[in-house]
Amino acid sequence: MIITEAFTKSRLKTEIHSVADGVEALKYVLGEHPYGKMPRPDLILLDLNLPRMSGHEVLKNIKESRAYRTIPIVVLSSSADPEDIRKAYSHYANCYITKPVEFKGFIRAVRSIEQFWFKIGELPSE
Repeated sequence: MIITEAFTKSRLKTEIHSVADGVEALKYVLGEHPYGKMPRPDLILLDLNLPRMSGHEVLKNIKESRAYRTIPIVVLSSSADPEDIRKAYSHYANCYITKPVEFKGFIRAVRSIEQFWFKIGELPSE
């Protein structure tokens, strides 16, 4: 909800889709039922602390898939544990951001993500 609100406050028109847990996240990205008609994500914001399947597992599965590994994944986690950061990059995360505690800091982080990934960087097409 906070991410959606932060993107709503931004100037870019973004379409945000969210799911409740890691299993659903993987199904969404892979286009499995019930997400078969959903668009392929341009960018994934991934929390590590997900129910049913950890963000590390989701990241690993997506990046092992030849069809989906080019989707940039930004890990946005409350964990600043060096092991979580190392593990995320070893599974080919494109970026790791520790979630700011305050909402204003969170807005700044989301705007930075938006600025880089949607204005400066080039996203791959399918």
